[in-house]
Amino acid sequence: MTNKKIFIIIIVFLLLSLNLFSSIQSKSSSKSYLNLEFKLKEKSIMITASSSYEYGLKIGEKYRIKYKLLDFFTSFSRNNNIDKNFIKAQLNSLENYCPEYIEELEGLSASTNIRLERLFEIQILLSKIFGGHCTVTLSTGPATKNNQTFVSQNWDASARGLYKYLIRLCTFTPHIRRIGTNYRYVYIGIPILEEIFLMNEKGLCWCGTETSLTKNESRYIDEGEGIPIYFLERKTMETCKNISEVAELWKTSNRSADKNKEFPNKYDFGTAGWADREGGILYIEQSHNHILCVYGNSTDITNTSEGILWHSLHHIWIDPNLTGSKTPEEHPLSVLKTDRAKELLEEYYGNITVDVLKSICRDHGGGFDPNKPDPADICWHPTKDHPYVTTISWIAQPKELTLYWTHRQPCKSFYWKHDFSRIFRN
Repeated sequence: MTNKKIFIIIIVFLLLSLNLFSSIQSKSSSKSYLNLEFKLKEKSIMITASSSYEYGLKIGEKYRIKYKLLDFFTSFSRNNNIDKNFIKAQLNSLENYCPEYIEELEGLSASTNIRLERLFEIQILLSKIFGGHCTVTLSTGPATKNNQTFVSQNWDASARGLYKYLIRLCTFTPHIRRIGTNYRYVYIGIPILEEIFLMNEKGLCWCGTETSLTKNESRYIDEGEGIPIYFLERKTMETCKNISEVAELWKTSNRSADKNKEFPNKYDFGTAGWADREGGILYIEQSHNHILCVYGNSTDITNTSEGILWHSLHHIWIDPNLTGSKTPEEHPLSVLKTDRAKELLEEYYGNITVDVLKSICRDHGGGFDPNKPDPADICWHPTKDHPYVTTISWIAQPKELTLYWTHRQPCKSFYWKHDFSRIFRN
């Protein structure tokens, strides 16, 4: 057994035994889970602070032992040898474009006694594990059965070793974050180091995918310095209440785009979808110099009915020759996923509900083989050539301030219901 596998086994065992970020137990059977709906049985963990530094300090104080374990056991990973000059350059960039994040890391460092540079190294490793190969949908208004608004996302990450179990372990319990007068938002994942944004107190919901870049050296890739997209998404959750404000923020922000795949640039060419309580849906494709905002009524761009949007791993509406995204010809797997998502949204048009979206997230009717699960399905099943798997799936209902998510491939599990209306309306 390799050192990498030993490290993963040990860390998962210890995190489980110490209940990192909490966990929940399910009581489902393989015959009945599709018809079950469970309400949240554990309270969300809310952390409030007056400053970014205080937030990092509080997180470190609460989870000090867990971060120490992450520090110790990630030191055995083969991916741990990261160039020190790269670390320094990235931290300098963050200092220029999002200094509040450096303040968070400083607070976390002070309370855990882990060097700031080392925390950043851990973050890079976690970003590789958590991945971002995803399929998403947005639907609203006439597309839905009761004039609702929905977001759905299948989060696809590494299927190697026990990585998927580490991801599931760290995404069981939702955290709610608030700094100063910023909007509260709920996320799953590891505080500060790997947060997966879901919804803020105004009902603004997020979904997103990583964008695969061309490997054709003759093609242009649109790079440039700015705020990394991961942090722009976080700023959006903290300061925006509807898609109009989102579009304005993104269009006026100096967005980072770097083809280097290390964190935080890993998502820099990524796409982001947004839905609000007013019934608005928006999907943003972008790079450093180019951005396209696609709305629910942008039917001239989507070439379909009003009120539905979808996405996977390549730019489908903005010209990929402007951004450096893979073209459809370069990424047939992503094309199959996007085509199937669009097909299902059109099939259920006018009748889309939470249950319909669950069935879409569980779908195996497209892909390379419509008769069995495979990597090109919306619900990703790994193969040797495509070693990713759907590890988390969620559905957001912004008008109700409610989320549903599962911690396994959705075709093998049920969705837990998380109602945040009482928390966010107080």
